[in-house]
Amino acid sequence: MKALITGVAGFVGTNLSKYLIDRGYEIVGVDLEDRHGRLKTSRLLEKDRFTLKQFDLAKGNIRASEFNDIDIIFHLAALPHVDYSFFYPRRVVQNNIDSLLAITELACVLDKPLILASSVEVYGGKDDRIYTEDDTLTPLSPYAASKVASEAVVSTFVETKGLSATIFRFTNLYGQWQAPDRLLPRVITQLITGNEITIEKGTNRDFVFIEDACEMLEKAIHL
Repeated sequence: MKALITGVAGFVGTNLSKYLIDRGYEIVGVDLEDRHGRLKTSRLLEKDRFTLKQFDLAKGNIRASEFNDIDIIFHLAALPHVDYSFFYPRRVVQNNIDSLLAITELACVLDKPLILASSVEVYGGKDDRIYTEDDTLTPLSPYAASKVASEAVVSTFVETKGLSATIFRFTNLYGQWQAPDRLLPRVITQLITGNEITIEKGTNRDFVFIEDACEMLEKAIHL
């Protein structure tokens, strides 16, 4: 089976690619660049069953003819940082929606199932508790709003175009190749180096190991 993974150089994209390749899948990855060196350090670029295509999804220049042989699409590509989205809301929202539209239209043209990565941020986090799928969506950042909009677009294509789609709202993930400014890598580094541990008080967070998330994403292929 061959999977298309957008945002393949990201934390989830790198881990998911490695997880699936280790289980016999072929991966076609799409990203602008390997900005954090994950594809290099994970040695994915050396894998026979891994192909990287570098271009900007948000510019709508994807050609369906290049992906005729894929079986499933994982859309992970996004500008994901909440704080960044407050400083550059237009860039974040436009990028995330435009890339989502490009990949959703591709899934319809190819008639292939789509798995969309959304976020727990759609719930806002204001109530300081663990959320479930039945909770009200209350996005509190431009990034979170772009994820709510992305879910709505996918749901619209499901209802009007017959798209087969599954949406995952990821909570706080952790694991190998995560950016060092994320909470757990930062705290671990502070412990190792003997520096003061900085943790925001009064906030509850639930964490999921990245490989467990990858296992669930693979199971979604066979739904």
